[in-house]
Amino acid sequence: VRRRPNLQIVTGATASRIVLEGRRAVGVEIRRGDRSETIRAAEIIVSAGGVHSPALLLRSGIGQAAELRALGINVAIDRRGVGRGLQNHGVVNLTTRLEPAARQARSMRTYGIASARVSSHAAGAPAGDLHLQFIAQLGDRPHGNRLGILGAALYAPFSRGSVSLRSGDASAMPVVDFRFLSDPLDRTRMRQVVRLGLDLLADPAVAPLHGDVFAVIPSSLARQLNSPGWRNRMLSSVVAALLDSPPALRRHALRRVGHLIEDDGSGEMIESLLDLIMPMFHPTGTCRFGRADDPDAVVDPHCRVHGIGALRVIDASVMPVIPRGNTCIPTMMVAERAAELMRGETAQPETIAPASVA
Repeated sequence: VRRRPNLQIVTGATASRIVLEGRRAVGVEIRRGDRSETIRAAEIIVSAGGVHSPALLLRSGIGQAAELRALGINVAIDRRGVGRGLQNHGVVNLTTRLEPAARQARSMRTYGIASARVSSHAAGAPAGDLHLQFIAQLGDRPHGNRLGILGAALYAPFSRGSVSLRSGDASAMPVVDFRFLSDPLDRTRMRQVVRLGLDLLADPAVAPLHGDVFAVIPSSLARQLNSPGWRNRMLSSVVAALLDSPPALRRHALRRVGHLIEDDGSGEMIESLLDLIMPMFHPTGTCRFGRADDPDAVVDPHCRVHGIGALRVIDASVMPVIPRGNTCIPTMMVAERAAELMRGETAQPETIAPASVA
């Protein structure tokens, strides 16, 4: 791919905004270090994902007019759906120390070793709405193969969140609010899959293969140890040694690397675990497609932004509903279909769908 004559990859750059002339995109402003420059093109394709694609549109004046004006951003198109409708798969990672006989060989670099799709059978919920993933290696550091994860996840959530801006400055990270479990049925089903995960770990055929169970979130030491740097590598060796130490010392170590779970079977214990829900890398729905007269739609079925010519969004953000599976292959399918549609448009004149112009 890198040898293609029509491809140039620019690294160390941040896309600040899309440059518009009237109702047409003509380029992208990028920042490299303390310099800004504009790259002009006949058509602009935004593929920055479910978080940064809407953020780029918002910084470019495409979004809900009142919110953009409050940030001092000139409004090009009043399109309230930009950044709305955010969905993601939420997971509670039930982590445990693996006995030596159950550890994955270091020569195996596999991330997930198995998964299970489960139906909650809750009224109004689709089939295959729950998901369990089994991971026997947290990373390539010394502690990595001593810990395993059973990820209990909701794969057909009804809750929706948002992506918004705190500033028009491209260096300011957008505000991401997943609003996990804000829909009551999501909370009910999440309790169900977490309970199922704990029951599987406690099954007589599985229990001898592992020790205490604890929950890991991004701020947990077990996750931080995978970050680059000699300090984390050395600390990982210490944690690995503690995980192989006598039970009392090992239990002390587990309290440091995550939230130790005392499974008393109560509803209160499960509720406390739901507070540790975390997002996967599957954000969708923030630039969803739909008809031009739908104020929550951002792009049309050809991934063209409503009301702006020569501008498309092609990534997982255009999905109106999150898939009941990992989003990588569906995103590839979106891209392939969009490319096919673009090839078919070359002989046809471009039309710009109507939109509210501020």
